[in-house]
Amino acid sequence: MTGVWPIDAVPGGPDDHQAEELGLARHTFDHNIGGVALWDYLANFRRHVLVTNTAYERQWLTFCWLTWLHDGAKKFQWLINNFVYTARERLVLKHFLRARFVLLRQSPVDSIRFLVQVKQRLGTLVGLQLVPNPCTQAEEKVMAHRELLEEFEGCRALISADQLLELDYDDLIRQPLKASEGTYTHFGLTSWSDAWGPIKVRIDQAHAYVADPVRLPLHAERRLPTLMESS
Repeated sequence: MTGVWPIDAVPGGPDDHQAEELGLARHTFDHNIGGVALWDYLANFRRHVLVTNTAYERQWLTFCWLTWLHDGAKKFQWLINNFVYTARERLVLKHFLRARFVLLRQSPVDSIRFLVQVKQRLGTLVGLQLVPNPCTQAEEKVMAHRELLEEFEGCRALISADQLLELDYDDLIRQPLKASEGTYTHFGLTSWSDAWGPIKVRIDQAHAYVADPVRLPLHAERRLPTLMESS
């Protein structure tokens, strides 16, 4: 695995979770961001994220086991940090009845910008296609973002109140330790006394980290407000 995560250029170490890279390198584009960040975005998004078939379900379970074998020794909780699971509650609950979901609430415009940037960087990383036009990407991502949240809302009734936490993204950024503790408390997790130390260390390390600005080219930025209004 690489020493730097390719999407957001965050330095990585041997103990960091790298499910996206693992999926790209060892299993299938369809499992992770690769399946929806490359090729015909909307067609792949609707086929691989909004729809689940038996073949995909088998692949998904295989990938879960591969991820666990890669970094699951002596661990009893498994965190999946991937936006596509916003539309996969049925699949997750079918196999993990006690699964808990954290829905990060973020400005839709910021989410669109991030998704466009992800596709551009993955397209450049893999090198199997030309980097798409940012305006076209923005149009596709606005539609996909709306459909993704509609799918989540359609499945919300399947998730019991004690298995779902809606967390404001800005709260997580401003007070990460408090937000993390609140997550443990909400879900009734008893391991906060063990978790807070390592989490605090990572938070302190992140003080020196400056995120890459998520900003689109000027013509795409000008197009975004109109697209958001129409959605």
